[in-house]
Amino acid sequence: MVIEPTGPDAGVNKYMFKEKLNNIYRYYLKGKTLKLVGILAIVLSLPIAIALLRQRVTYRTQAVVEPVDISFSPSSQTLPPDSTFRIMINARTNNISFARVVFTFDRTKVNLSSEITTTSVMSTVVERTSRTNANSTGRATIVLAVPPGVTLPTGNFEFARFNLTRISTTANDTTQLQFTTGDVQVVDTTAEVAPSYNFTNSSLTLNPSINTPTPTPVCVNSGPCDGFVPCCGGCDLSNQCIPPTPTPAVTVAPSPQPTVTTAPTPTPTPAGGVSVVLNSATGLTCRQVCSNQGKSCTTVGTDSQASNAGAEIYDLNQARCITLQGGMTCDARMVDRTQICNGNRANWTRCRCE
Repeated sequence: MVIEPTGPDAGVNKYMFKEKLNNIYRYYLKGKTLKLVGILAIVLSLPIAIALLRQRVTYRTQAVVEPVDISFSPSSQTLPPDSTFRIMINARTNNISFARVVFTFDRTKVNLSSEITTTSVMSTVVERTSRTNANSTGRATIVLAVPPGVTLPTGNFEFARFNLTRISTTANDTTQLQFTTGDVQVVDTTAEVAPSYNFTNSSLTLNPSINTPTPTPVCVNSGPCDGFVPCCGGCDLSNQCIPPTPTPAVTVAPSPQPTVTTAPTPTPTPAGGVSVVLNSATGLTCRQVCSNQGKSCTTVGTDSQASNAGAEIYDLNQARCITLQGGMTCDARMVDRTQICNGNRANWTRCRCE
């Protein structure tokens, strides 16, 4: 119930009374209504913001590169006889596109008795030390990459293998096969270097001494044929044991290794409608770069045709540039490392857009 003014000045007073009511609504009730609407909007938007935050956290968690295990198998061995050793990589959930492994050994105690053979799942051999060079330096380097279009290895797989022989003649001698931890890189398909490695070296025991009792002979090769212990080769006319005839040793010459010469591949010219775009530290994948041009990404690479599946990346752990010569795909993201690698800002590659 609203009480209106009465009297001779009722018209004027009535007008002033309405103005006061309007002012009260304008400055108090209207302001409170706007505040209530704002608070209601914030409360309603909270569930949406929380859901978006969870999606972002989930995405970043899936992009983390896991540590990689690198080991010799077996982890301990006795020589002689000559033994085969394997280098194993446990990539866990990572999809490996490039790997560099370096190991050392004491060349005065053991030597490689075979060439190093590498896995077929990483068939692009960037570098592999020969048996002769490894034995002369006591160091071997193996660098492999996955060629374009080949399934990337994951989980536990054999990286390389070789045979080892002992050189030392010292009884109960010991030595090790050791990874050079500061010169190892393993890269996944997103051009990310593994954050850490777990190494397992191999311990070797050379020329172990075995104490065995001297057996009682069942026959002899010298002395008189006295009938107590028979002669192994029979008796001669003077009743003496006939010594056995020695068997000549047979020496087998090693087969020469054939030399394989690879003919250079000519550089193709891009077809009409094809563009090769430099993707340098953009934070984008080549698939996104080509999509921005209204095209689709077919291959990537550091060559002029973007076809060798390579990339130039900067390893923050070792503060050095790494040239990947295979394993990169259109989904590898070229993040900004603020460093120059091979003429361009890393990380970088080229995108073939069609």
